[in-house]
Amino acid sequence: MYQRTKRIAFSVCTAVALAALSACSGLPSIHAGGPSAVTRSLPAGTMSTEALQALDSHGKLPALDWSAELKGEDKDGNGIRDDVDAILRSGTSGPAWPVKLDSAEQRAAAQQLAVAYQKVATLNAADGAAVTAVRKDLTAALECAQARLHITEETMLTSSLEVYTFNTTSRQKAKEKFWSAVGGSLVVKSNEASCG
Repeated sequence: MYQRTKRIAFSVCTAVALAALSACSGLPSIHAGGPSAVTRSLPAGTMSTEALQALDSHGKLPALDWSAELKGEDKDGNGIRDDVDAILRSGTSGPAWPVKLDSAEQRAAAQQLAVAYQKVATLNAADGAAVTAVRKDLTAALECAQARLHITEETMLTSSLEVYTFNTTSRQKAKEKFWSAVGGSLVVKSNEASCG
């Protein structure tokens, strides 16, 4: 009985801590939608461009692309902005990158999510077919990340990539337009088949 009570208490404490982290950090809201589904919603708050620039100017972040252009530079054409790609390729964890990707599968999931976020950043939200395609890609990327990473690492991965990808006011506005176009949320479930 004691073991079960202890396990339930731990689960409740973990859920409360994750909810508090999400509320305080601007992470997507997660709501149970069945045993294996969650709903991803527009983050309540996102780190401001000014706060990011302050961290960047003090060397607390990797060098980010602050250009006014939504797309940014992608010299190798892999669909990930070069500054975000450099963070992913470094493969190390630290204050600017809190997630250690231990396997090729986890790195592939992170790259898939980075590509999906980049598509959100450059999306024409008035094009219904494009919105549907990007929604599908982002849902698949989130499902893949959930399948390949523990929830703590998956949460840190999605929030870190989001902060770096949508680091300017214009990119944050593009993200808001996407969330508005999809009705403010996505239903996501852990699904290895979504990887790729």
